[in-house]
Amino acid sequence: MTDLRLILDGGAVVLPGPGFLMYGVWRLCQELRVKRWPRVPARIVESRIERRALRAGDEFVPVIFFEYTVNGVRYCTQADLFSAGTQAHAEYLTKRFHFHKSVFASVNPKRPSVASLESKTTIVPGLFIALGCLFTFVGIMFFRSL
Repeated sequence: MTDLRLILDGGAVVLPGPGFLMYGVWRLCQELRVKRWPRVPARIVESRIERRALRAGDEFVPVIFFEYTVNGVRYCTQADLFSAGTQAHAEYLTKRFHFHKSVFASVNPKRPSVASLESKTTIVPGLFIALGCLFTFVGIMFFRSL
């Protein structure tokens, strides 16, 4: 194998590592930022389930809208909630956030039209961070063995 081929093969392993790692950290920061936003009283104005037909079967999506007021301006937005897609989980969420329920919403201080009912973290950042560490480690070990 030529030196150029070794460098290209090693680079194909090393270069994605920091990219995956940086994306994972960025995504985690995005998911955690909601926890720092100020909370305001809100009210659920719509709570229903949409049934969507997919090739693998039906998906049940909770559609929940809420309204809140910031600095005298009333906003209405759709809740961005994680749903498993099952009918049972959609029913759980629509019962948890039922019509006319009083809740608290976390509001983006820079863009008050953006708010969230839940501050959620997903597995996605962890996967990218783990992939980034793995690719970086394998790449470093590859170049150390040369």
